Amino acid sequence: MYSLRLGLRLGPLARVGLVGPVGLVGVARGGATLALDLAIRHPGVATGLVVHEPLLGHQAPALQRRFHQAAVQAEAGDTAALEVVRSVMGEAAWAALGPLDRADAVAAAPRWRAEIPQFASFDPSQDDLRALAGLPILCTVGVESGPERHAAAAALARLAGAEVAVVPGAGNAVQLDAPHAFAQLVRTWLALPAGARP
Repeated sequence: MYSLRLGLRLGPLARVGLVGPVGLVGVARGGATLALDLAIRHPGVATGLVVHEPLLGHQAPALQRRFHQAAVQAEAGDTAALEVVRSVMGEAAWAALGPLDRADAVAAAPRWRAEIPQFASFDPSQDDLRALAGLPILCTVGVESGPERHAAAAALARLAGAEVAVVPGAGNAVQLDAPHAFAQLVRTWLALPAGARP
């Protein structure tokens, strides 16, 4: 069994009316993995998922190995953790950050140092993922992302029935690389009648 302890609690969200059931969208910096974790641990909260390149633990072994290596690297300190984040984002996305965003990234390095091992420990079982099969799920992957990301998307399709779509011009940081293409892809998918979705 996995444990993802990143401070996500349903209570505070419910008090302000943000817990649903709702559709969940998660992108880079762990949002997709958090959305999957929430849907697995709290059945009935999500009415559907849009996830961009989530981690899947040993269901996607090449990606899992990469993140275990990243967790070891991040243990070396904040600078090493920042390099992990930069590597995951991709050079094009990192280069596109403005001065304020880069300063925010540097300031967030201690948090990332703590979170990277937690994300690396996310390891849902096949049964966990199969339990999501009743939900409409769109799993996107950037055309520029490595084969381990595409393999993870294929695993989510096989186990949870997710529809997979490739985002042109994007890597892992889809919200920076190709925000308009991603938004259009999601809008198109949401406009499909429920019965027309895989």
